[in-house]
Amino acid sequence: MAETHPTLPFTPRIIDGGTGTELERLGVPMSSSAWSGEAVLSHPQVLRDVHQSFLDAGADLIIANTFAAALHNLESADLADKFEQINTDAMHIVKEVIAASGKPCIAASGISTSTFSGSLDYSRLPSGNEAIAYYARQAAIQTKAGSELIILEMMRDIEQTTYALHGALQSGGPIWVGFSCFVGKNDTVFLLDTDIPLAQALAEIPLELAHGVGIMHTLIEHTPAALSLLKESWDGFTFTYPHAGHFIMPNWQFEDAITPEDFAKVGQKLAELGADAIGGCCGISARHITKLHAVLRKS
Repeated sequence: MAETHPTLPFTPRIIDGGTGTELERLGVPMSSSAWSGEAVLSHPQVLRDVHQSFLDAGADLIIANTFAAALHNLESADLADKFEQINTDAMHIVKEVIAASGKPCIAASGISTSTFSGSLDYSRLPSGNEAIAYYARQAAIQTKAGSELIILEMMRDIEQTTYALHGALQSGGPIWVGFSCFVGKNDTVFLLDTDIPLAQALAEIPLELAHGVGIMHTLIEHTPAALSLLKESWDGFTFTYPHAGHFIMPNWQFEDAITPEDFAKVGQKLAELGADAIGGCCGISARHITKLHAVLRKS
């Protein structure tokens, strides 16, 4: 088992919420190819305000707006020449907000294999050593810009997740692996948009190299089953940040929203199931994190 967080200043408890969907809720237009990635350049002050709202809500881990900033997504949006700038600026904004607050908070970044096409579009993704170098490049940019933790977000296959893990590890810092899942037939937990059982992914991906493993961008009602399955095979640091609603590219649909009070109850249940750090993904606002923080600080 990998040592837990060898370079983090402290162990986080509260993760932020859905940065991309908060940008959308505040009127920032979403790119049809790179979703919220372009907002780093077009609406930096709104992005600062979103990060600040989560910090004020009690989050002690803020994730930069880099989920959609993989090169393959920026290429589709004709922003390939801005790849380094977007990843760098996103990280700098988080660092600036945290520094100005004077509060202890970890500045993290995200790397995702997502192609915003439902299931992964492998024609747009590299493979083999090229893929490892591809993810290592993004990790290096984020680390240079100040990322203290890299989270592999919305992992939902075995091949690309393994490449991303090996690539991100070249940064030298701690790496979390976040799986997105759903509960299918016979209550089997699968990776999102696939027929790959989560149990298979947990067995075949070299997670002993990671410093944390979790369930994220998974419907709230499916998260407990996925988390419970994860805990059967992983005894290291565990995190979770579920979502509420659904996605119709390029916009998040908020119809299935959950109240902040009910979200806090879910957070308490996830803590009881073994999640060490808890937050929210798409559709989860600072109001939700405020209530979550109030509940978890008592536990």
